[in-house]
Amino acid sequence: MQAETLQATHRPPEIERTRVAVALPPDATSSGEALFVPITWEDTNDDGAGRPRILRDPHGALPCFTSRGLIGFLCQDRATRTVDGNLKLWYGEVSPEDYLRLWREALKSPLTPAQLAERHGLCLRVTLCATLDRVRGMRCPWPNAPFETFEHLEAFYGTRLIHITAETGETRFGLSLDLREPEAARHTFYVESLLAQTGDTQAGMRVTLGRVAQPPYRLPVFDWQANLFEEATP
Repeated sequence: MQAETLQATHRPPEIERTRVAVALPPDATSSGEALFVPITWEDTNDDGAGRPRILRDPHGALPCFTSRGLIGFLCQDRATRTVDGNLKLWYGEVSPEDYLRLWREALKSPLTPAQLAERHGLCLRVTLCATLDRVRGMRCPWPNAPFETFEHLEAFYGTRLIHITAETGETRFGLSLDLREPEAARHTFYVESLLAQTGDTQAGMRVTLGRVAQPPYRLPVFDWQANLFEEATP
């Protein structure tokens, strides 16, 4: 136990090379509020390209934030970690204020899912699954839902919506979407609203990063210290 504690204490700091905010289409939710998926590139000390990953709120099903929600999440998590050096940028230590300023800059110039693929060889994929009997016949609470019922969604995607028989004998559906598809983000939130009503403990939803091109990736540039000084100049 003592060895494990010492190992955790001496764990090297996370090095964040850079970041982007990926904006979802404005019609993704019924409220029309702008939502962003935050992505960072971590220094892995191997090929110098960095490893991309999605930042996630452990309390949320989807890693999607409003601009204010993302800054609030970062204030409680990553910005706090810069104080004791557990999170650094590629050129060294950064203050919480400057770290948040970099994310505000990223939010001012977000990428679309298509631009993420074109510039960095990455795509955002959504995997949905649930017990089929729990969702069939259900209606979405949205007044402007893209589908009235789950059956309409099932008919729309056809063979892309697969059926899987679990060990318990229950049939579950699985659907994988690429957020570059025009309606994928909207349909994702539609299905999420259905799953929230079912109480299905086997239901799941996951957003992951996939590769659409071979590395090395082209990293977005936000980390130049000169930019920080320019922003701090009144």
